Amino acid sequence: MPNFKYRVKNAGGGVAAGLITAASEHEAVVQLKNQNMTVLEVTADVVKKGFSLKALFKPRARVNTETMVLFTRQLSTMINAGIPILEALEVLHEQVTDKGFKDVIDDVVERVRTGSDLSDALAAHPKIYSEIYVNMIKAGEVSGQLDIILERLAEYFEANAHLKREVKAAMTYPVISLVMVFGITLFLMVGIVPKFKEIFDTLGVPLNILTRTILGASLFMRDHLFLGFLGLICLGVAIFLYTRSRFGRRQMDWLKLNVPVFGTLFQKVALSRFSRTFSTLLKSGVPMLGALEIVAGTAGNQVISDTVL
Repeated sequence: MPNFKYRVKNAGGGVAAGLITAASEHEAVVQLKNQNMTVLEVTADVVKKGFSLKALFKPRARVNTETMVLFTRQLSTMINAGIPILEALEVLHEQVTDKGFKDVIDDVVERVRTGSDLSDALAAHPKIYSEIYVNMIKAGEVSGQLDIILERLAEYFEANAHLKREVKAAMTYPVISLVMVFGITLFLMVGIVPKFKEIFDTLGVPLNILTRTILGASLFMRDHLFLGFLGLICLGVAIFLYTRSRFGRRQMDWLKLNVPVFGTLFQKVALSRFSRTFSTLLKSGVPMLGALEIVAGTAGNQVISDTVL
C-alpha cells in the first residue's frame, strides 16, 4: 500500500509530521482521526524513480477529442443504466485500444477501487483529464448527477472540436495565400531580379534609388541565402523561448487579438470558448468563483486570463 505524508495537531496542541501507510488518502485521514489527531495536511509520498529504459519507452497516452468524447459518453450511458462506476471503468478499460490510455484507465480503476473519488483519480492524470473535466466530475459527484454531467462534458468537447474545425477551415485559404505570396516573392528576389543587373550594367544608365534598393536587396539575398535561412531559424527559436515566459506569452496573445485580418477571428474564437466553458461549468453546479478561475486557466489566451482574474 502507498505511503502518505501527514501533518497533524495532537491533543496537546503540538504539530507533528510523519508517514502513514494506507490504501487511500481518505483512509489515511480516518486512521489519524481515530488516533485523536487533528489532520492539517495529508499528501501522497512520491518516491522519485531512477532512470530506466522501461520507463523511457513506456507508451504515452494519446487521446484525441473523438476518443475522449466516446469514453465520456459511454461512461455516462453505463452510469445512467445503473452500472457501478468501478464496473463501468473496467468495461471501458477492456474496450480501449491505445496502450497508453489503457494504462491511465487502469490506474484510475485502481485508485477508485482503493476508495478514491472518481474526480481525485482523474486528477492524477492532468495531461489526459483537464481541470474543467475534473471539476465538472467533482460537481457531478456532489450533486448526484454524474451521468448528466458526463453527457454535458461530451457535448462540450464535441462543440470545441467543431469550433476548431471551423477555425482551421477559415484560416486555410488566407494562410495558403500568404505562403504563396512569400514564396513567389522570394523566388523573384533570388532567381529573377539579380539577372537584371547585367542588363542594367550593359545599358550604363543611372538607376533610381528604388531600383538600386531592390537590386541590392536581391543580390544580398542571393549571396547570403544560407545566412538568411539560419537567421530565420534563430528568430523562430528566440520567439519560441520568449513566448515561454509569462510576459512574452501575454505579448504574443495580445498580438494575436490585435493583428490585422486574423485578429477579429482570434477574438471571436476566444470569446466563444470563454462563453461555452463558463456556461457549461455553471450549469453543472460549479460555483461562479471557481468557474471563473477554471475558465481563466483554460482560456488559451493570457490576456483574457489576466482580465478574468
